Amino acid sequence: MTPEDRACAELTLRQVSRHGVFTRRMAHQAGWSESAVRHAIRTGRFRHLAGVGYADHDLPLGRSDDAHREARLRAIAASLTWPAGVICFRTAALLHRLPVRDDGLAHLCIAPGRRRGRRLAPHSFELDPSEICQIAGVAVTNRRRTIVDCLALLPYDEAESLMAWVRTRDLMSVDALKEAARARARKRGAPQLRRIVAETARGALSALERLLHQLLHSANLSGWRANHPIVVDGWIIARGDVVFERERVIIEVDGRAHHDFERDRERLNLLTLAGYTVLRFTWQQLRHRPKDVLRQIRIALSAAA
Repeated sequence: MTPEDRACAELTLRQVSRHGVFTRRMAHQAGWSESAVRHAIRTGRFRHLAGVGYADHDLPLGRSDDAHREARLRAIAASLTWPAGVICFRTAALLHRLPVRDDGLAHLCIAPGRRRGRRLAPHSFELDPSEICQIAGVAVTNRRRTIVDCLALLPYDEAESLMAWVRTRDLMSVDALKEAARARARKRGAPQLRRIVAETARGALSALERLLHQLLHSANLSGWRANHPIVVDGWIIARGDVVFERERVIIEVDGRAHHDFERDRERLNLLTLAGYTVLRFTWQQLRHRPKDVLRQIRIALSAAA
């Protein structure tokens, strides 16, 4: 291949690729010989994504965070491999920017009989057309369906963290979650979904919050609400794990995943300016020094009385 032919083939490949993703056949159609394709794969220029999909290491892939970009590329590669599939579960969650772990696979819903391999993870969910959207030209389960699938199928600790993230952002109401759990009855993941929704309906979004609730009940402390929105000038500025509204005291537990220091500091400042006292406790404190935790809570409540 002459330098001129190579330049022409590279330009054509840019034009025919889907957001930088292509197959070997697409590379051939763009003018790349099979030996040139094999060489590009062997040297790492053509990076395998999933299924039959590759990305040219030299092609600009757009601005995005690494996890989101990689998930998007794998999703496109999966759709080139199985065009009838719908991206779902972890891959869909990353495309919707939900805080789940990237397992390096492309998860997609496809008719039964497909084999797992080459970074493809097939699932056989039943999907309603209303549960499907388009992202980067690829069919993807919509955010609501993706949340429900992840709550049902992720390892419990990860699902619990996702539930806390979803509820503190009001992405799904408790009633909507209950309806989703009923609709999933007798399907894969239904028992876990029922359990995590039931825990959420009781007000606690994590095991750590449930421990805090038990401690407050054991001390006969009343007048508080769990996972309560803090409204200032008509805007919800935060949600408190436990809120004593009359005394304007908020109790929070430091166990949430995906912690953002800058956002948390801004949130704390807003609560302080709104006249709230915020107490924060760790798992170690709740588990091993409960009397000290209760003492501090009572001091804060007395000072606000």
